Order: sequence, then structure tokens, then C-alpha cells
Amino acid sequence: MGRLKVSGLIAVATLAAAAAPGSASAAAGGFYEHPAKLGQYAIGEVIRSQPAKKVSPDVRRAGKLIRIMYRSEDATGAPKADTGVIIVPRGRAPRGGWPVVAWDHGTTGVGPACAPSRTPLLGDQDSHYAAYLASVVARGYVVVAPDYEGLGLSGETSPFGELASEGRSTVDAVRAAHDVVKPLSRKWVVIGHSQGGQSALGTAQVAATRAPTFPLLGTVAMAPVSHFGELLDLLGSTVPPATFTLPEVAYVMLSAQVTDPEFDPASVLSDGMAAGLEVARTACYGELNDWYAKHPPATLFKRNWRDSEALRLWVSRNDPGSLLSPGPMLIAQGEADTTVPPALTAALYEKYRAIGQQVEFKTYPGVEHIPLVTAAQPDVLAWVADRFAGKPASPNAPAA
Repeated sequence: MGRLKVSGLIAVATLAAAAAPGSASAAAGGFYEHPAKLGQYAIGEVIRSQPAKKVSPDVRRAGKLIRIMYRSEDATGAPKADTGVIIVPRGRAPRGGWPVVAWDHGTTGVGPACAPSRTPLLGDQDSHYAAYLASVVARGYVVVAPDYEGLGLSGETSPFGELASEGRSTVDAVRAAHDVVKPLSRKWVVIGHSQGGQSALGTAQVAATRAPTFPLLGTVAMAPVSHFGELLDLLGSTVPPATFTLPEVAYVMLSAQVTDPEFDPASVLSDGMAAGLEVARTACYGELNDWYAKHPPATLFKRNWRDSEALRLWVSRNDPGSLLSPGPMLIAQGEADTTVPPALTAALYEKYRAIGQQVEFKTYPGVEHIPLVTAAQPDVLAWVADRFAGKPASPNAPAA
């Protein structure tokens, strides 16, 4: 997630390239319009692409940014169109093609306007990632960055925090990149931060089965969100709830409703909290946070969230750490993080160790949630370079 904070006992999780020509419908109706005859495209096939007109200076210096729309699918297997971006370094590709780094972003919202591909920031005002991704591209990697299912196209709501959905969007974006950029290596690594850290772990879970001919060499999860049940319990016991925790709670409720349309968030939420849900469907994080600051609910829930089967199922299927994934993992965590509690990330690391996952855990004293991306950058980039070089990852060790 984008930002969850810890206050006392309260832990809250926040959760040179050849571009395929854009279609006539894209030019006439706008890039983010729903495509016609979606079923004619194969999963992971590009539907349309175009160079982005508005690009951050950092990205422009590093390479070329291309927006893409590609075929994916939802949880039922129905065809879906997802969007994202590809950033290609300047110069000539190395022998074997450009190596690929997939990027999973932190919380922006659940409405179409919240797609990172729609803004030069490639994120929101607080946690924009353009400069970070430009630094990755400058080291000779093609970056493939999905918006996630439901972000970008009009009239949709993103299934926020759904591990399988995030994984499908990311893997299918990597596959689609091969239609747009040539030459491109089939080997790749995925990196994510916050909600994107959780997303990267979800991507790793589905990579081998969804794209077996695209070897995932490793996964980097920076401050990944986990242990949703414990977090919701803590939130439910806090009166009044902290305003900064409310946007992600609203997004979780709407996500549960996307996957189970019979679930009514108002059956669990307090009236004051539920009043913001219609705003949450379209408002991105900052706008929704401002709305709740002006309309703060007295309580979060009117009954225990565990009374809702839809929410119990949502929590159980979206906590990472239960399935082995291909390649090693690196989990990074700032020790001063007031968004994703360090103790929960340490517990997630031990959870992976317990199932036999090869995983390394690095912590950063005095580092907060968003600054972790910069603080961990030298370690992350060195770890990624080692994966592409075929070097062995460090053995598992207990969390300090």
C-alpha cells in the first residue's frame, strides 16, 4: 500500500526501441478507451502503444517512455485490457537483448485517473517513482511498469491488493513488452515498494505458471504490506481512527466488493466511514485523504470485520508468504518506517524462511517508508545485477 503508519500501539498498513503503431481507435477515442473485440488478442499481447508526450526530465534523460495497453484477464478468466509503461534505455541493446526489470508501484487509488501511466510522476505527489525508475533505466535495464488491473481504463475499479490480480497484470505486461521492444531478453526481475512490494511477491507466485518461458530470476520487495488481518484488528480497536489510515481501508473494502459483488462494505463500516466510499471509487490517495480529513468518522467499523466472509476471504488470499516462488528474494525494510511496521516485515521474512524460500532480509536504521526506495537503491541494484550475472544469492539467515 501507499502509506500506513504506526502510532504507539497502532500499526496501520498501507497498504532504443521500436514501438508498435497505435491503433486508429486509440488515436480517435483516446489511449485509455476500451478496445473493441478484446477477445481477439492473446493474453500478454499488445493492443495499442504510443510514446508518452509528457515525461519527467529524469526519464527523458534516461531513455524513451512508451505507454502500452495489453490483454490480460480477471479472476474469472474473462478478458481484460490493462495499461502501463515501458521505459527503454538510450543506445544499443546488449547481446541477447535488453534485460528486463518489472516495477510494481505503491498505492495511488482504485479509479482510472490514478493510473501511474497517466502522470509523468509515475506515482503520486508523495511517492512518485519517476526519478527512481530513470536511475534503473540508466543502468541498462528496460523497465516494464503495469498500472494494475482496473487502473487506467474508464469505468473500472481496481481490485486493490489482490495478489493474483497484481501478479497477472505484471507478468502479462512483461510478455507484452516483447511485442513493443526488440531485442528484449526473456529473463527478468521484479521490484516493488509498499503495495508494490506485496504486488511483487504476488507476481513471483504466478510467474512460473503464467509465463514459463520467461524465467524470473528474482524478486525485490521493499516495505511490502502483509498481515492484513492483524492490521484490520488494530484499526478496528482504535477510536477515533487516524485519518491517514482511512483511504487504504476504503480501497480494501471496494476491492473486496470487486471480487464479491454481493459484499456491501456499509454492512461492516461505520456510517461515517462508508460515506466516503463513493468518493474513493474515483479519488486518488491525496484527494481521498483530504476528504476524510474534512469528514472524519468517529469509528471505523460498526461490527467486527471478521463477521464478513468476504473480508475474511480477502485477507486470507492476499497475505503473501504462503507459496514458494521461482528465484531468490530480497526483502528490504526501513527500521523507522511508520507506514509498514518493521516487525511485521520481519515476521513475513521468517514466514518465507519457514516454507523454504531462498530469501535475504536487509534493514535500514533510521529510514522511513518512502525514503527506503533511495536508501536501499545501491543494495537493490547490486542484487539485481548479480541475478542477471548468474551469481548465487546469499543463504537465508534469521532476522536480526
